[in-house]
Amino acid sequence: MLLALQIDNIAIIEHLEMTLEGGFTVLSGETGAGKSILIEAINALIGGRTSRELIRTGSERASVQGQFRMPEAMEARLEEYGIEPPADGILVLQRSFTDAGRNTCRINGSLVTAGVMRVIGEKLLDIHGQHDSQSLFRPETHLELLDAYAGAALKQEMAQYTAAFALYREWKEEWRRVSGSERERERRIDMLRFQLDELDKAAMKPGEDQELERRSRILSHSEGIVAAFSEAYELLTGEESGEAGARDQVRRSAQALQRIGPISPEYAEMAEQLTEMAERLNDLSRDIVDVRDGTEFDPKLRDQIEDRLSFLQTIRKKYGECIDDCIRYREEIRAELETFADVETLLAQHAERLEVQTTLLRGYAATLYRLRLEAAVRLGKGMSGQLEELEMPKAVFEASVVHEPNREFDEFGLDRAEFLFTANLGEPLKPLSRIASGGEMSRVMLAIKTMLADVDRIPTLVFDEIDAGVGGKAAQKVGEKLAAMSRTRQILCVTHHAQIASLAVHHHHIGKEQADGRTRTRVTHLSGQSREDEITRLLSGAHRTETARGLARELLAHGAIGRSVRNSAAKPDQRSGEKDIDS
Repeated sequence: MLLALQIDNIAIIEHLEMTLEGGFTVLSGETGAGKSILIEAINALIGGRTSRELIRTGSERASVQGQFRMPEAMEARLEEYGIEPPADGILVLQRSFTDAGRNTCRINGSLVTAGVMRVIGEKLLDIHGQHDSQSLFRPETHLELLDAYAGAALKQEMAQYTAAFALYREWKEEWRRVSGSERERERRIDMLRFQLDELDKAAMKPGEDQELERRSRILSHSEGIVAAFSEAYELLTGEESGEAGARDQVRRSAQALQRIGPISPEYAEMAEQLTEMAERLNDLSRDIVDVRDGTEFDPKLRDQIEDRLSFLQTIRKKYGECIDDCIRYREEIRAELETFADVETLLAQHAERLEVQTTLLRGYAATLYRLRLEAAVRLGKGMSGQLEELEMPKAVFEASVVHEPNREFDEFGLDRAEFLFTANLGEPLKPLSRIASGGEMSRVMLAIKTMLADVDRIPTLVFDEIDAGVGGKAAQKVGEKLAAMSRTRQILCVTHHAQIASLAVHHHHIGKEQADGRTRTRVTHLSGQSREDEITRLLSGAHRTETARGLARELLAHGAIGRSVRNSAAKPDQRSGEKDIDS
């Protein structure tokens, strides 16, 4: 459930804070006041697309923040993305975007991608707008809607099909590659043989380039290296100067303390440590002189190493970022050439493997078809009841599912779905796109969303003028449907209908004001007289007659009675915070 919303610098919204409650909430206001902008901001909050055009003129950064009561099933999903579940059960989503194109998403302070924000957001809130009704004109969306309604059984079967389909596509692509034309196959073999020959001649060893680079550095600085080791050796031994070096000085220090060692164990221990140090310095001096004497400047060897490094760099540019990559690629070439040695046998193996996978996919696809048919029957019956409640008692809705076993598999199986509809008794069923009016389409979409909401159990549903094209008694029925849904979830609805607004528990007015030469959106919570004024405006516009005001009072009284009835009928845990705020 959405508890609070804060929006900064989005279009004409400079700063907006809203506290929201459960039950049925409506948002009303004049056209252009910012209602659609508010919905766009909420959409951005749950991972929807954003645009620089949304940033308020004169601002460099826009942001939106929402506080949600976390659903019980959300904890595991948060942990999956490394987000610590909140101890207080409040989930905070934040999103900001700048004029420079930077987009930042956070969930409870943890940085996440927009994709993760979308995955989490779609479990918290769902937005239904006029564009959703337009999507019903596209039959390709109908199968997705039907699958969403089918529920867990189909979802589980679909997961198995998807995994099998991915493997099928991979194997089929491999089969196509191997079974290409003989000319293409010979061309591939020639290229692989050339590459293998070049890599064989290179005779590379793991880590060879790193070792050569080390040796090159030493040869490039050999004079300095010899000088440094000579100096170090002289300071340790003093052999050339005839003076005692550090090694002998430490040895003498050890001998001095050894003389007084019997006096105290502490002195003896220090003498022993100095003796060990002198021995270590003696070993180091031998190592130093060995390195010094083994270091020589050989211009010819250096040139050979540089030539080899240059050659290896050329090989790396062709076959990999490092020598190890090139060696691995050589083995891959060798393995692929071996597969071409007996193409017919290989093709037979691929064909057999694909046949087994095809049989498996057909089994999954058949099960998907059966589950979709069952869901289509349930959806049709449920939609009839929903449409009757929305003042369309004669309407008939059917989800047609066609199984096409002879076509190629796709990501959904072998099925095609299309929603058919007629609003009038005796008229034949036809595709939605060919027959439904705007008002009919809005009610069909509301009915579908109602059916899907019962499956998804998303706690907050937002309806953005989904009542477009609906009027009179039908608008009243739409409002009653939304109010009934609000018994078990939070409903937010942007509307221009007085009948719908009067049925809500909570009412906010979205308005705009001018100050300092700028336009700003403001939100006002309505109750009592202010709510009556707004319902009157929705009924009669600027002409607020006493007749319109009287009708507004009647609508509000009727809405209050309806809420009382719904509350008495609802279970205690279903009331979603409903309370009468008319007075």
